[in-house]
Amino acid sequence: MEEQKTTEKKPLRFWIWLAVFVLAFTSLIVTFFLLWKFVFYPNKSMDRIRSDVMAATDEAETEKKPVKVPIDFDAVKKKCPDAYAWLKIPGTVINYEVVQHPKERLFYLNHSSEQQSFVGGAIYTHFYNTKDFSDYNTVIYGHNMLNGTMFGQLKKYRDQEFFYSHRDIYVYMPDRVLKYKIFAAYVWNDDHLLLCFDFEDPLVRASYWSQVLSQRNMNAIIADDTTVTADDKVITLSTCTSRDDQRYLVQAVLTYDSDEE
Repeated sequence: MEEQKTTEKKPLRFWIWLAVFVLAFTSLIVTFFLLWKFVFYPNKSMDRIRSDVMAATDEAETEKKPVKVPIDFDAVKKKCPDAYAWLKIPGTVINYEVVQHPKERLFYLNHSSEQQSFVGGAIYTHFYNTKDFSDYNTVIYGHNMLNGTMFGQLKKYRDQEFFYSHRDIYVYMPDRVLKYKIFAAYVWNDDHLLLCFDFEDPLVRASYWSQVLSQRNMNAIIADDTTVTADDKVITLSTCTSRDDQRYLVQAVLTYDSDEE
């Protein structure tokens, strides 16, 4: 009889342990499933949200802020078809459109910006320079008018007090503003800078500035608080002097570009 009772109890313990095993195994499977779904498996809905947010952020970061340009270039272009920029030096009369003839290098030497014959010419660049001021050295020309117009006031930079109190130059384009700081004003020969110096070569740039910045004479003012390197962008304002074999140059280095904001 004892043996019969013992054999009757074994199946009950077996089913209890089996139930416990199945329950534990099922819990383990559910746990691994949840871990796989929420931890190891990418959450596609969250990825879509994250992707949308990042796209919106990238678009906001790449969207250019509107630049306030104080020149109505549409009106300017109607009168001056070759105008592409505007040059201003605060505190002087230099506040003119900058033009460039596509074919005739010296056209604006004796033509106004409105393309009319005019002894005073215009403020212009040669087609050796691009019209986006991306060249290492952009040379801008203007007559040394006796009445002080055009580049007639550049000669005032021979005075040290005037030099240091009028150093800012602004160049405006339809959607861009550039600011330069004057660092040198001096008499140079009449060599064409863009033809005599290969400014694409960093060694030529370095050699050129070595000549310019080492000048020590009565006709040159070199600012000692501004460093110019072969990596900078500069503009050169060039005008004539009383001698045909000389030019008076005022040079400035780029300090601000609205495109880089």
